Amino acid sequence: MRAIVMSILASTACVAGGDGAYGPTQLPSGGGGGGQAALLGSWYAGAGGVSAPYDPATGTFGMPNGQGLVYVLRADGTYTKAFQSYASNGGCTTGFTAFEAGAYVADASSLRTAPSSGQIQYRDTCAPSLNSDKPATELAAEQFQIQLSADQLTLVRSDGATGTFRRIGS
Repeated sequence: MRAIVMSILASTACVAGGDGAYGPTQLPSGGGGGGQAALLGSWYAGAGGVSAPYDPATGTFGMPNGQGLVYVLRADGTYTKAFQSYASNGGCTTGFTAFEAGAYVADASSLRTAPSSGQIQYRDTCAPSLNSDKPATELAAEQFQIQLSADQLTLVRSDGATGTFRRIGS
């Protein structure tokens, strides 16, 4: 699991906005992480045999297998969200990774994200001509109610969808 999380986090640099500008879903002025320091850090929810084999000879990670969602919440009020879903069958690995970056505001009971950029990557090891990297074009703000303990975060989106995340890293 740690390998795939590191793979997702390493890939998020491609969507981080360097100019600090936020698009049409911009948060009101005064936005930022807010008074919820316990939320800061990396949070992971996943299913299946999530892995990305490490090759010590090359120092690189191979194609992942499984699916997972990571949120990285930073003290400066920015976040990265990454979803990855890959499956291996008959020697081929196929799947996609979707990244989103933007600003967030949080308080003791809620979290609101406002994406400013995103990217979708598709990979197929048996048909590399299908591989693609495209900008995500349908970005939307999300509102969550939160339940937080030391190492667990439950997000309940405004439509009722619920996810439980584990803290990763330190």
